[in-house]
Amino acid sequence: YCAGAVLRLEERERLQWDARVEGQLWHEALALLARYLLETGQDLAEMGETSLRELADEVWCDAAARLAPLYAVAVESYNYRIERLGRGFQRIVEVLAEHSRRGQFRPAAVEVAFGLSRGIPPLRLELQPEGTVLIRGRIDRIETVRAGDTLYVRIIDFKRGTRKLKLSDVYYGFSLQLLVYLAALLDNAQAILPEELGRGRVELVPAGVLYFPLSEPIVKVDGPVDEETLAKKLLAKYKTSGLLLADTDVLELMDAEISGRSELLPVGIKKDGEIYKGSSAYSLEELELLVTYVKGLIRNLADAIRAGKIDIEPYRKTNTRACRYCPYTAVCRFELGVPGCRYRYITEIGDEEVLKMIKTAAAKEALGTDEVERGCLVGG
Repeated sequence: YCAGAVLRLEERERLQWDARVEGQLWHEALALLARYLLETGQDLAEMGETSLRELADEVWCDAAARLAPLYAVAVESYNYRIERLGRGFQRIVEVLAEHSRRGQFRPAAVEVAFGLSRGIPPLRLELQPEGTVLIRGRIDRIETVRAGDTLYVRIIDFKRGTRKLKLSDVYYGFSLQLLVYLAALLDNAQAILPEELGRGRVELVPAGVLYFPLSEPIVKVDGPVDEETLAKKLLAKYKTSGLLLADTDVLELMDAEISGRSELLPVGIKKDGEIYKGSSAYSLEELELLVTYVKGLIRNLADAIRAGKIDIEPYRKTNTRACRYCPYTAVCRFELGVPGCRYRYITEIGDEEVLKMIKTAAAKEALGTDEVERGCLVGG
């Protein structure tokens, strides 16, 4: 934070094609697709294979024309890259169509910028004894479905590659994004979803927050396979991850064909209606508790920043470390063997244990206990 927000250090800008450029292209194309569907009233679930491919191709060409022409001269393999990513985008559109066929959730808003525009305020958190934290961000996609007087809402964040959400990462402060988005939506729901919430008296209930992988998967097969088998193997590569509401009726609004483990969602339902153990499904109270906990983590981070805590103590856990992709190594000059340079080793914790620890922290906070234990990591 000190290097980026206070000193305002930036990497030298270079015109080069990398994963970030590809991610921007896919994000732009997905936003264009959703806006087109919202404006025209069309539904991916009702489109045939040919129509889907034609729509995906049209949207992709539009997105590429907007963002990528600068690279046409600088990158020798530009045409090949655009064509390859276009094929990947078609597969992504087909998977989104499968979500629509099996479920009832539909896009309500895309590229929702909170705290970045005049219409939608930032997520606002009050500090003690004084001060305020204003958080801004951009939500890729918000989908809704109405059931009676309840409006269920889920947030989808498109991620390049694969990304799993672990509760232990939430506890330590490594993965706050999805729950921050949910907090911003719940706190500013009327500004973000005015039409949906303006149709009579409606209760807003979070149905989940999900990462949707943007990738070009390679499927391994033993010998020739038919198209149906290959399609199922490809679909498995696009399975979402995240947190869902542990309500079978709501889960079936997302995937009406759940029989055992869902092919689309990180959850499974048994024949007797019970949710499989190990599913990423939590009660409404637990989801709300996680949002409250994340707000507390952010307050802790803000207090540490205000206190000037910028110690060079990067974290390290099983297969990752903070320094691996950090652009500020030349500034901090962290090096093992140098006095004062050491990692903070992070212990992996199971989801059930994390929930217990978060509930304990919430109970202490409710009682006004001075020392509330949180897994917040500051500095690394």
